[in-house]
Amino acid sequence: MKNTIVSSIPQDRLFTREQIDTLLFGVTGKTLGEVDRKGVIDEFVRTRPDRVVRGVSGDVIELSVLGCQRDSRPEPDIWVDEVKTELKTTGLVSSKDDKSEYQPKEPLTITGVSPDNLKTESFEDSRFYHKIEHILFVFYHYNLTRKVQNSGDYRGFPIVGHFFWNVSDEHLEQLRNDWLLVQDFVRKFEFTDEDERHKLKQNLLLIDYSSPQQPRFRFKRSFVSTIVDIFLKNRKLQS
Repeated sequence: MKNTIVSSIPQDRLFTREQIDTLLFGVTGKTLGEVDRKGVIDEFVRTRPDRVVRGVSGDVIELSVLGCQRDSRPEPDIWVDEVKTELKTTGLVSSKDDKSEYQPKEPLTITGVSPDNLKTESFEDSRFYHKIEHILFVFYHYNLTRKVQNSGDYRGFPIVGHFFWNVSDEHLEQLRNDWLLVQDFVRKFEFTDEDERHKLKQNLLLIDYSSPQQPRFRFKRSFVSTIVDIFLKNRKLQS
């Protein structure tokens, strides 16, 4: 069954761990602008000059570094050694206490929340679960002291490194509990119910969600910090 599933995935999204490591170690230390051989950033600056495209860094890694074609399917982005893997590119800022260390800039968006689907699906069948089970993180240094003005500002962000993260049993149980709380919420209330939404957020441990108008599941910044700490410790051991 696995071979049948894998054979249906576009060939440009099938990788071995060795291939991924070779490609991403090869661009570590370079800026997003330096590795953007497909001109992804230039395209966004030209077509959307009045806005910041938040996904521009992910597109640079996916299209210019990994060589994938654009794909809007809801499944995880790539397969690594026949394991479906979500690709997440996210910014790190210098730690206030130690400029040589990093911390996450913001919460990490995982996937959109569809209240109608969420009411009836199980956690194990949810898009959220399939997005978090195996994640390939690519970190870049958000080295500006101001907000980005347009997508072109991403050119100067250097790539810090990459990290394969597999959700632990402990975190999976906590994430499941959070997800079930959100499911219970949407069965009873609307996201526009401010009082109930505030109560829900107080009870969530590892996740929250973005604006109530277009809610998206996110890892809390504190949880992303835990993942970044593991990445940094592994990097020191490798050094």
